[in-house]
Amino acid sequence: ENVEHINKHLPHYVLAVAWTKYRQAQSARLESISRDKITIVCSVPGQGDMKFDIARKEDESFEKLADSGLHAPSAFGPLDVLITFAMVIVLPILSVAADEANIGPFQFFRAIKDTLFPFSYSATTILVAAWLAHFGEGFYAYKTARSLSLSRSQVQSWTFRTILLGYPSSLRWLLRLRDCKNKA
Repeated sequence: ENVEHINKHLPHYVLAVAWTKYRQAQSARLESISRDKITIVCSVPGQGDMKFDIARKEDESFEKLADSGLHAPSAFGPLDVLITFAMVIVLPILSVAADEANIGPFQFFRAIKDTLFPFSYSATTILVAAWLAHFGEGFYAYKTARSLSLSRSQVQSWTFRTILLGYPSSLRWLLRLRDCKNKA
């Protein structure tokens, strides 16, 4: 494995490995590689350039080491939970509330719906539009992940996470990988 070759042809893999240590890394460069460790320098906003070593098994390829970073993140942050809650619980309830406004607890949700959406658009229309947007983003994530030559499981993880969470929590990370590869 040649450091120059990896930095030139697999910069998105280097960034993916850097993400295992610094999730906010904007760019990364492989500094050295040996049988038992690799050294990476990455740029982290607010912290500058960070240099770190990662241990590796003797037979472990660089591509294998990058595998976990190339999958969509599995941890859910506060924004992820909020988006999921809105898409799966809040918008469907508001959608039903628009149709069942005069029935007990739905009057409360109808008041929320009327406050949040004072226009003539129904919550159902907004719900359908949001899901259509997420499926469109998911398709774009699928095409982008395929263009990065990621494995089938990596492509699937990026696609499904983007369908569920959309741009802020998934697609922007994938686009950062793509941009890193395109700069090379």
